[in-house]
Amino acid sequence: MVYFGTDTHCHLHLRDGTEVVVRLQSPASGDSGLVEGDEVSLGFAPGAAQVVED
Repeated sequence: MVYFGTDTHCHLHLRDGTEVVVRLQSPASGDSGLVEGDEVSLGFAPGAAQVVED
């Protein structure tokens, strides 16, 4: 995870090895409640994803 003030970027590694970077709005406390190694679920509305070339 990388904290950018208003945003936190979480680098997720899917079971097939794909890496997905997710931008979360940071809470006022600055603590997302996530730690490296946590297992999370990923879901989003169709059309909400943006593919950015590395």
